[in-house]
Amino acid sequence: MTDPNISTDAPRRPSEAERPPTLAPSADRGRDRLWPAGLALVPFALLVYIGVEGGGFDPIVYGRVGVGIWWLVFLAAAAGAAGVAGLGRRGMLVAGLLGGLAVWTGLSMIWSESADRSAQELARASTYLAVLVGALLLRPRIGARPLLGSVAAAIGVLIGIALLARMQPLWFPKNETLDLVFASEARLNYPLNYWNGLAGLIAIGTPLLVFFAAEARLLAGRALAAAALPAAGLALYLTLSRGGALALGLALVALLVLTPRRWRIAAAIAVGGLGAGALILAANARSGFVDGLRAGEALTQGDEMLLLALLVCAAVGLTPLLARRLGLGRRLPGLSLPRRGRAVVAAATVVGLLATAAVVDLPARADDGWESFKDPGVERGSERLDSASGNGRYQWWGAALDANASAPLVGIGAGTFQFWWAREGNIASQVVDAHSLYLESLGELGIVGLLLVAGFVGGSLLLIIKRSRRAGQDRAALAAAAAATIAFAAAAATDWAWELPVLPIALMVVLGTALGARVGDLRSPPARSGRLGLAGLAAVGALVIVPPLFGADAIRASQERVRAEQLDAALTDAQRARELEPYSGPAALQEALVFELQGRLRPAARAAREAAAKEPTSWENWLVLSRIEVERGRAKAATEAFEKAFEMNPNSPLLQLDPDRGAGAG
Repeated sequence: MTDPNISTDAPRRPSEAERPPTLAPSADRGRDRLWPAGLALVPFALLVYIGVEGGGFDPIVYGRVGVGIWWLVFLAAAAGAAGVAGLGRRGMLVAGLLGGLAVWTGLSMIWSESADRSAQELARASTYLAVLVGALLLRPRIGARPLLGSVAAAIGVLIGIALLARMQPLWFPKNETLDLVFASEARLNYPLNYWNGLAGLIAIGTPLLVFFAAEARLLAGRALAAAALPAAGLALYLTLSRGGALALGLALVALLVLTPRRWRIAAAIAVGGLGAGALILAANARSGFVDGLRAGEALTQGDEMLLLALLVCAAVGLTPLLARRLGLGRRLPGLSLPRRGRAVVAAATVVGLLATAAVVDLPARADDGWESFKDPGVERGSERLDSASGNGRYQWWGAALDANASAPLVGIGAGTFQFWWAREGNIASQVVDAHSLYLESLGELGIVGLLLVAGFVGGSLLLIIKRSRRAGQDRAALAAAAAATIAFAAAAATDWAWELPVLPIALMVVLGTALGARVGDLRSPPARSGRLGLAGLAAVGALVIVPPLFGADAIRASQERVRAEQLDAALTDAQRARELEPYSGPAALQEALVFELQGRLRPAARAAREAAAKEPTSWENWLVLSRIEVERGRAKAATEAFEKAFEMNPNSPLLQLDPDRGAGAG
């Protein structure tokens, strides 16, 4: 008798259509793996390029990046490969907030003290939006880990470049930042040319490196990420950045709180921290290396530190292999407490913190720290790590609040804080930014701008945390993304991280990774309306970048022609800049300077007056006009222009009155 549960038919070979993905030919599986890796190289290459180009601070650099990415998005939409729906529901929300900030920034040109500066800020915001949209479109195609890995790898490469520049300075160009900026001798800043910016980038990248050191699927990936952690710690120390250290501390705490496998993360942090501590101790025993000297014994010390760094990083990189051999990864328990247990731990933590505060007399220390923070003095060397001085931030932040008080709802115009500070600041320092994204937005863009910035940064973070609660196997990756976002938010609170594009661009890739649609969510081709909407967004986004980009390029070309003593060509370039940006004060000023060099003083004065009319609160325009009027022999006009320059920047040493001459020393 035949068992009905057993088939007597010969086994049938499945057809191609019936084969599951695991039965696909090996060549197809190889292509499926190479495709995400190849696309992930795009954000990696982008971040490395911007990093080595001074962090992308140059408007020509980030402008080219923005136009290029918008062009790729436009082509994808035109080819039917992408539409607005491809951004995902959460992605569309954060992109809408950032787009709203860009629109408000552009509108501020109407009431701004400088339409040119506001147009540059619009181009900057459009570039960041382009990167965010690009990352959101990549997310469902290649997944979260390749994108996060590209950010972590790029930051790891930049950390390596920074350390090599200190260990082997003769391999790299002379660092002009150290010569131009007071009290910067010992602070690692290459290749971003700003120590706090480099520290902020390290703070963003380190939680990602910790995540991959603990959770990478390939053993080689865990080893490389772990090996980078001691280098990151040493580089952060050499920046002497208190804000960067605080941002990293907050990010690592957040990573431990949000990740589902805390012991693995804690172990990676501990091992990486031990390696970093060893390198820092070795560095402190070599004063020439720590001070960034480029000759004599410092070069020998750099050779020694390079060898030590390679040995320590290699040792830390081998720990994942050792852990696997010993089976430690499988034996580490979870760290999950019931609700009552969590409440007990929280209460005990609060009691412990209160007791510690009482023992160390925290109120008195806080009062002393606040008084120190208000001191604008600048400390040299590692002594700044023990100081609470704000180095001028108290004054800059106060000026931003005063700027908002003059126009609470709309602000004074994007990019114009430098003009407000020059005439209203109470200490003699030349700064461009308020050293806080949030307070600067309040001053320049008013309450509306602050709400848009806070909504974008804070809303993105909340969405990531909320999504991580339901993410399953992606929860650890989303925890790392949230930690990186917290690091940026903290760095931007105390410095001009927003104006150093490599940091926001890294953030945009992280946000696109965390908030984009999942792999497989987009099963149907994009709708025609969605493709048209995305193409239109890309076209508008690129168009708002073009005038500031080409205008800045023309001014740069004119300046280079002047240095080459090609004054006719320099004038042509300056006039081209004015045609591209008829609202630009710097373009008119460059034309005035070239006319002056040619000895054509009447058109030089006319162009200088036009520059002053376009940017009436820029003291430089009035100073140049004053000088030209002196050359023309018009004493009264020169005096009036100089007095206007002094009014716009009364603290400048260049404009202090000379009692013997009755004119400006500058």
